[in-house]
Amino acid sequence: MTGDVLVVRRGPEAQPHYGIDWSDGRVAHVQAGGVAAVVAWQTFSHGFQVYLARPAEPEEVPVIVARVQSQLGRSYCLVTFNCETLAHYAVTGEFRSWTVEGVVKLGAFVFIGLAAVAAFEAAA
Repeated sequence: MTGDVLVVRRGPEAQPHYGIDWSDGRVAHVQAGGVAAVVAWQTFSHGFQVYLARPAEPEEVPVIVARVQSQLGRSYCLVTFNCETLAHYAVTGEFRSWTVEGVVKLGAFVFIGLAAVAAFEAAA
């Protein structure tokens, strides 16, 4: 249904790739190195199985479509505008990527750990 959040893994080690069903054989998504666009289902899936991540409620569809349309043509950015960001924004109105946030938190823990080791070694 139009507005459904879709997800595909384009290979066994691939990160999930998110899109919004356009219900006419097309999907809105953001491709790394590209822009937010509505593309053919096959272009989105690359031949891999596509799964329903979150169904849209009928009353949400106009808002989801409007939000996606407002972002079409916007350039991809790993940190601030990726496929997960577009899908989350379409549903909630908030630009957010749980994957990016997790990587940032992990990086902060690694940095703190390395700083603690360096401080310990300097004191020894």
